[in-house]
Amino acid sequence: MNSTNYHKQNGVFCRKALTLAGDFEQSYVSVRAQEQRLYPDAVLRQLPQLPHTHAAGKEWQIRKQSSRNLLRYCYRQQARQILEIGCGNGWLSHQFSTLPQAEVIGMDINFTELQQAARVFAKPNLSFVYDVFTANFLPYRQFDVIVFAASIQYFPSLHGILPVALQKLAPGGSLHITDTYFYASAAAQQQAIHNTKDYYHQLGHPHMSNYYHHHTLADLQPYHYQVKQHAPTWLRRLKKQTTAFPWIIITP
Repeated sequence: MNSTNYHKQNGVFCRKALTLAGDFEQSYVSVRAQEQRLYPDAVLRQLPQLPHTHAAGKEWQIRKQSSRNLLRYCYRQQARQILEIGCGNGWLSHQFSTLPQAEVIGMDINFTELQQAARVFAKPNLSFVYDVFTANFLPYRQFDVIVFAASIQYFPSLHGILPVALQKLAPGGSLHITDTYFYASAAAQQQAIHNTKDYYHQLGHPHMSNYYHHHTLADLQPYHYQVKQHAPTWLRRLKKQTTAFPWIIITP
């Protein structure tokens, strides 16, 4: 990735005008550490494989299935230009980079984990970018697939982010939202907001609830979208497993 608007620091492309280490990042990284979601390099290399005994073991079983679906989709669509918004430690962007002829960009405003991602997953067809996602993000680039994996909840408004992302799609491209819960009613949404405030208060970071947003299925109505499950119905019944996280595909 080459652009005069970026300089490279510890393997990460950083937009020159962006200030590092804001309040959100510091609090977010602290919360991630308390949740045991900051992984050593050796563990990160193995993701989405994680022992069931780990505190986040069940979560990674879900992510393993969702990432497989995304990889199959990108392979069938012969996606070459892939952008992951909110890539964190880069494990999923790395998975995308294993696809034939894929060029992958993982972006985030979490410089701490981006540095680890660049160190652990360094390869020619994978770049990590420290930036905010706006219409000015890599203005001359378009993508076949744009992914929000467990990240759309950090954007306050779908109407503020999805139209911008749709404009960044190449012809025939698609947006994908995974590993995020969408609420069926306003009452369920309000209860979730209350639970989130309690959760972050218990962790000692009550202000983090201001950065975590709860979207409803109704918020998706203005867009051309479909909701898919990560496993066929017969398999979910056989394994007696369900996931509250839908796989949402949005096209222009």
